[in-house]
Amino acid sequence: MILWLILGLVVVVAPMLAIGALLGLRRDVRQLRERVALLELKHERGGVPLSAVPSAEAPKAEPPPDPIPISRAVPPVAPLEPPPVPTPAVKPVSHPKTAERDDSARIEQLIGGVWLQNIGSVLLLLGVFFLILWSYTTGRLGPGWLVAAGAALGLGFIWRGDRTARSVPAFGHALIGVGFGIVYLSLYLGHFTLRVLDMRVAFAGLCATSLMASIAGLRYRAQTVAVLGVIGAFLPQLLAAWMPLRGFSLSPGGLLGYLAFVDLAVFALAARAGWGALNLTAMLLTTITWVATFDDQAHGWGIQGGLSALFTLLGLAMLPRWAAVTEPVRPAELAVVAISPFCVLVVSATFLREIGPIQGAVLMFAHAVVYLTAALWVEPRRADEDLWRPLTGAAILFFTIGVAAVARHDNLAVAWCTEGAVLVWLGLRAKGWWLRFCGYVVSALGAVMLLFAIEHDWSIARLPVFYPNGVRNLIALIVLVSAATMLARARPGLPAGEQLLSRAWTLVVNLLCMVWATGEARHLAHAFEGSDGRWAGPPRARDQILRVRMLASALTSAAWTVQAGVLLAIGWKLGSAYARWLALGLLGVTVLKFTLFDLAQVDVFWRFLTAIVVGAALLGVSYLYQRRARALRP
Repeated sequence: MILWLILGLVVVVAPMLAIGALLGLRRDVRQLRERVALLELKHERGGVPLSAVPSAEAPKAEPPPDPIPISRAVPPVAPLEPPPVPTPAVKPVSHPKTAERDDSARIEQLIGGVWLQNIGSVLLLLGVFFLILWSYTTGRLGPGWLVAAGAALGLGFIWRGDRTARSVPAFGHALIGVGFGIVYLSLYLGHFTLRVLDMRVAFAGLCATSLMASIAGLRYRAQTVAVLGVIGAFLPQLLAAWMPLRGFSLSPGGLLGYLAFVDLAVFALAARAGWGALNLTAMLLTTITWVATFDDQAHGWGIQGGLSALFTLLGLAMLPRWAAVTEPVRPAELAVVAISPFCVLVVSATFLREIGPIQGAVLMFAHAVVYLTAALWVEPRRADEDLWRPLTGAAILFFTIGVAAVARHDNLAVAWCTEGAVLVWLGLRAKGWWLRFCGYVVSALGAVMLLFAIEHDWSIARLPVFYPNGVRNLIALIVLVSAATMLARARPGLPAGEQLLSRAWTLVVNLLCMVWATGEARHLAHAFEGSDGRWAGPPRARDQILRVRMLASALTSAAWTVQAGVLLAIGWKLGSAYARWLALGLLGVTVLKFTLFDLAQVDVFWRFLTAIVVGAALLGVSYLYQRRARALRP
């Protein structure tokens, strides 16, 4: 299983490297095209601005002047040749078929020249790892010779890669990275499996290898060298988690120390060179290694603090560099910030299950404060919001999980609805679409929890609405309605896509109101017509069920009619045609329910009572519409 994870990770990392290089090449080509177009324009106009270029119209012919009498002979003058007319440069027009062939060739080169190279490099490291183990278990070579041979093989790859990089840079860099990975594997196996290297010697050798790989990556300006070296550092522990290998069992503290040692070089390189793909590779490999090794094994606060610090440093390693430059942040670098919170949650899942909810909430709130502080630090230092959005998104994610830990299941709906409404309010005040979007997501989670929290069963005679869960549901519903009203007021100033989203929000809130009204109508019917109700008749189960059903149906129709009237009033007050259309649609649904269900299910008393209430409401709405139309006439 881990082998497939490694191969899948390589397939993910390799396209990221290629896409990053391709985006850089496209940016350079675009700049060159702009410069060439500017030079061509200057050449055509002779360096004169467009506003100063005279019109191309031919001058009007004037009558020839009267001949001037010549008193003496004038020597003939040789006619002047007309100056050559400059020919405007003709720009080559690219044919669609040619462009399509170029795109196909680039994709083919990307797959054949980059992806296959990276996959082959990882498989080569894997083969060397198994070769050393096979040679040791079969007794082909002694442990000391195996370590020396592996180190020599790695140095040979580094030497050959240095020579190849002069003619084929990318392939040479891959060979250098494979060489450092082989050296790293040899030293690691020499201590943990072959037991021929002392801990101090192995640690010094691993430090030196990591340092040399970092220096080589900076010297060649090749991220591939460092990435392959990092993969070689993680490979033994990943394979040990996948298959039974002796000598690889580490305690949580030992594995955390080893991962921190490997990631320290990655942290330094990411902060120095801004290599997002290297940082992303180390982060994903660290997560997979920890989960594969200690999936169900609990750990204490010390280990958890180390894991949190490690992943936070990996996620925020390049913030100082990004804050000091104005160039756009690359996708791989943004992915590091966006993925690091999820990696923290994955490696902390076992710990969060073992500790109490208050302690888990404190841990999540601490992460939220760190990411929020980073967002507030970055925001004034960059003109765009490329970094501010993932940082605030991470803070909101941790805060939402912390709220869930504190609120528990009973209060989760009202807590998430309140958090989402506050985010929407902040986004409307600051005109920040990202905060509003996060508010939509959190409120949607709260709405789902509210939908499941609405009770439809009623077995105890109690006052409807004013019971603990009913009060919580009512508060959550009021919060959602308030947020929908805020969005309706601000809808004209929102972008077109967000206007559609806000309308969907209003529709969902009204559907939740209908579901809540239906549930509370059943509760009210049970309170009056149930076995212990105030209107309870003879103790016959079938009659009681029918009476409860009839009363609940009539009360539901009445509640939907009242909701439509309130929605219509809000639509008129805010000038929202959408709200008024929703009100008319709700009235239509109520009429259909009365016609198709109530008339067939309820008795004569509830039939005429419901018909009178709904009919009077429809007539009232019609009267108001006619009065409004008359008032609007000129």
